[in-house]
Amino acid sequence: MNWQIFRNIEKHSRCPPRILTADGDDVENITNEQNDDQQCIGYTTLSSINQQDSIRRMNEMPSFFFAETLKYIYLTFTDANEVVPLDEWVFTTEAHPI
Repeated sequence: MNWQIFRNIEKHSRCPPRILTADGDDVENITNEQNDDQQCIGYTTLSSINQQDSIRRMNEMPSFFFAETLKYIYLTFTDANEVVPLDEWVFTTEAHPI
């Protein structure tokens, strides 16, 4: 189940890769499948997922995406004792060990 969640994040929220000049100008959209997302870099939020034809990518990436979402996915796929012994630590809702 967790692997499917990650695959869906990659499929629906990841912005298409780009080649940028040194000053940040967009030279080429490597994958031309999402031409409406010209300002999108990294991952993005979706405007609505209730209707397939109305889903649009927003030009924003919440700060908690890396700090929480990807951290939880990472912790899900690692051996618990390799990272943090879970019998000694508890994670907050923001995925911080205490």
